[in-house]
Amino acid sequence: MAGRSEVIRMLSELARLTTLEEGSPQAFRVRAYERAIAGIESYPGDISELSKKELVEIPGVGDSTAEKILELRRTGTVAKLEELRKKYPPAFVELTRIPGLGPKTVKRLRSELGVEDLESLQAALDAHRLRELPGLGEKSEEKIRRAIERLGLHGKDRRTPLAEALPLAEMLAARLGSLEGVKAAVPCGSIRRFVETVGDIDIVVSARDGEVVRDAVLAF
Repeated sequence: MAGRSEVIRMLSELARLTTLEEGSPQAFRVRAYERAIAGIESYPGDISELSKKELVEIPGVGDSTAEKILELRRTGTVAKLEELRKKYPPAFVELTRIPGLGPKTVKRLRSELGVEDLESLQAALDAHRLRELPGLGEKSEEKIRRAIERLGLHGKDRRTPLAEALPLAEMLAARLGSLEGVKAAVPCGSIRRFVETVGDIDIVVSARDGEVVRDAVLAF
């Protein structure tokens, strides 16, 4: 059953991928998803069993968004989201985290230089190919190179912004906390310290039976 956290996560990913599709974070569809997220976050009740009529009464939730919420509830996924995931895989979406690489720029890098991920971007930087594109130059290349280093996006120590990791950590902790026999499930480590970026998500669980928790994590 799709609860609040699952719905918000789905809409957040739709907003992120639609930003790439439309080429702007201000596109109508992107803003529509963001308004729906705000409305659902502030809704005081449980949304997991609301009808379409009840969903559209939530401020910011329109017919199309309500249909996607119901689709997620019925099938566990959303066709539009799966379509966008195929077009913009995680390795490509990751490029938009780099300052200076907005949605239009990363799509240009893909179409004109064949950049699909961090590795191919690094190769293009090493070959000084970005400066071949109008609007980009030697200074742009250096800024992007420094941003990659600063964000720790290369190698085994890749970091994820807290704003992206925290909702997932909270959702996982809530799901673990709802298991039978679990007394508490709390995010810890860098998540608990609210550092700017995190390398992984740590959750401490207090439970009568550790095997139940282990099996649930594997099932997730």
